[in-house]
Amino acid sequence: MLARFDFDGTDLPMNSATTKLFAAADPSNATLIFDGRVGAALCLLVRRFLEIRAALIPIPLELLFYWGPHATKRGLRDPSTPRFTFRNINQVTGIARAQASQRANIVAQRLHAKAGIAPDKLERALFMVGYSVTGKRYAGGRDTS
Repeated sequence: MLARFDFDGTDLPMNSATTKLFAAADPSNATLIFDGRVGAALCLLVRRFLEIRAALIPIPLELLFYWGPHATKRGLRDPSTPRFTFRNINQVTGIARAQASQRANIVAQRLHAKAGIAPDKLERALFMVGYSVTGKRYAGGRDTS
């Protein structure tokens, strides 16, 4: 797990740039980035999965991800509902971010093994979906929802 990498959250910050470096260093392209957009898309998928199954809260640890806000536009990326609440990635520790990144990569590996979905293609799709998970759309700086 994370201990084998000696990650303690102090000497190396765990943020989207760090996960992008790890992903770029992986010659197999099997390591996902974990930024606010990818996290928001994962949260949305988890929420929909749990809603379909009429699952009870709390969200299982294996499916606990965090979303990150857009730099200038509010209300695009928080997939929370009254029933399922997901935390802002900027409000969790580096250790929590690293663990969420690790969980995302486990999900990607399992999807690859069971459905043949390449992790790098999954990451691209999550990145695009994660731009706006609330249904709001922006055009020219205006909310068009």
